[in-house]
Amino acid sequence: MFCLECNKVSHSNSGKCEHCGAVLASSKSPDFIDSSVQELKFTVHRWEIGVIDDSELLDWVERKENFCRDIIRDVDSIEAPPEVLASLSEEIKYGKLGIEGTLNALEAVRNYVESGDKHYREEAYSLAESGNRMVNKAMNINFDNFKNLQECLEELLDATANNSGPQEFFIS
Repeated sequence: MFCLECNKVSHSNSGKCEHCGAVLASSKSPDFIDSSVQELKFTVHRWEIGVIDDSELLDWVERKENFCRDIIRDVDSIEAPPEVLASLSEEIKYGKLGIEGTLNALEAVRNYVESGDKHYREEAYSLAESGNRMVNKAMNINFDNFKNLQECLEELLDATANNSGPQEFFIS
């Protein structure tokens, strides 16, 4: 595993770099995350049983919408060489689809508050779950991209070491 802290290959199985002791990146795929879906369901349920009122729920929705829009804005403003952006395009596409799904779910919550029609609640839950699957897919693509980068760096460093060159690689 390539250590991002000291820029050396570590063959340790302990999860820590054998050279500097830094924690190495995980070699297992990330777990499925659904906390945002659970938060949406919990918050809507609190509204349904009267723990929070319409304005509190709508304030929560607005904060979540702003957070999602900020993420999309930040992703859209990433500056990198075209070949780097191309290599990240699938990850970015699924991440943005997931966030847009969350925004659509939040709009369905607004419609539920305004109309009281439980159809909108079910739509919100479905949209949130779909968006969440897209975000998890993006996270797995990110993990695979990182793992591929790790493998390339390890091969490069091993080749450099076999040629009696320095066994360090600096990322600028």
